[in-house]
Amino acid sequence: MTTTQESLQPIDACADLFAMLFEPGDWIEFRCHIENGGKIQKAWVQAGTDMSSVAAKLDRWNDAGYSIYFGANPRKASGGSKTVDVQLARCHFVDIENITWDEIRSDITDVLPMPTAVVSSG
Repeated sequence: MTTTQESLQPIDACADLFAMLFEPGDWIEFRCHIENGGKIQKAWVQAGTDMSSVAAKLDRWNDAGYSIYFGANPRKASGGSKTVDVQLARCHFVDIENITWDEIRSDITDVLPMPTAVVSSG
């Protein structure tokens, strides 16, 4: 198996990742948190539709200091944000903190398959 590590522009990387994770019509949930305990902002959009209005909203929240997360599996409908609202588990994901990409490659991939996608948030 050949693997590559490719760095894309953020919007292109998001579009590629969402195309892998979601099918047209799937509901994608975004949650935006701010460290000082402010209100959690949420937004939903259907995959395969024009995401520009949601992207603009997420961009504003990011500029205001919010960290942006998305549900890796589709929701049953707009507004769903609990476990029971997850339509299905099309993918498995792991959130790994405080480790470099080189450590992931050398340690984790010894026992797990190479990930389809790696999202590095800095």
